[in-house]
Amino acid sequence: MKSIWFKIGTYFLKLGITGLILYLIFSRFDIRMVFSKIISLPYWVLFFMIISTVYKHFTQYKNWKYSLQMNPGYIKKRTQVLSSYLIGIPLRFLIPGGTATYGKMFFVDNTSKLASIVAVSSEKFFMTWMTYTFAVWAGALYFEMFSPWLRLALGIVVSLVPLGLYFALGWHQRSKKVQALYAAFAPKIAIFQVSYVFTTVLQIYIIINAMGRISFVDAATKIPLVNFANAIPITISGLGLREYFAIHILEPIGISAEIAVSAMLTLFIFHDLIPALIGSVILLRTKKVNHV
Repeated sequence: MKSIWFKIGTYFLKLGITGLILYLIFSRFDIRMVFSKIISLPYWVLFFMIISTVYKHFTQYKNWKYSLQMNPGYIKKRTQVLSSYLIGIPLRFLIPGGTATYGKMFFVDNTSKLASIVAVSSEKFFMTWMTYTFAVWAGALYFEMFSPWLRLALGIVVSLVPLGLYFALGWHQRSKKVQALYAAFAPKIAIFQVSYVFTTVLQIYIIINAMGRISFVDAATKIPLVNFANAIPITISGLGLREYFAIHILEPIGISAEIAVSAMLTLFIFHDLIPALIGSVILLRTKKVNHV
């Protein structure tokens, strides 16, 4: 019971932090200006956002499927994989940091609960790793006050973490049979994650240029730092913290706070909010499956 109340208290604390950050952000300017910019986006931008967001979620669906297949005993069920993936989207809003996404494992008929936990952990590992990798390399260009050798070394170390995990799987007899599957699916997951990040950069680049002006080079080197907010579990789905990062990282290159926040909220609406509503409907209509 104490654990439950602790989780509830933590959730409302982080909900309060999210609200406080958003209040501090919107106190800088008229919030109506932000919604006006979002509503006035050209139709072709909205169409691009729909198409590109579908592609991004397709990459994450594939990575969820590959993560499940790292279990030698898992029998692939395409419809179940898709529905469980969509169910996981609204669950991200329940607990900051995405811990609640583990709930989607109860909607997959796997060999065991442990196997499903490992699958969700594998999926989250690659998502977090790619966020850190892009942020570290972008930071190597942004934080020029640090030694270039230190920045280079950090980038290489973070980039090679999945390779280190591969060798770690070979240390134990029980994990050796997973090692081969990891070697087969990890590169595919990594490629999809790279395309996911590049698509996000392209989305924000197009949104900002519909409101103001940013070069693709600036977008490619600054947006990964903004997206790093998603890896800091102190707000709901990164909301508020991501906008705060965007203001402080994009303002020095001439992007106003209003445009920066408008771009991040547009991304949030298309990538998080709308899919979460769809996932919520599926969640309410889908029964949990039994685990062995």
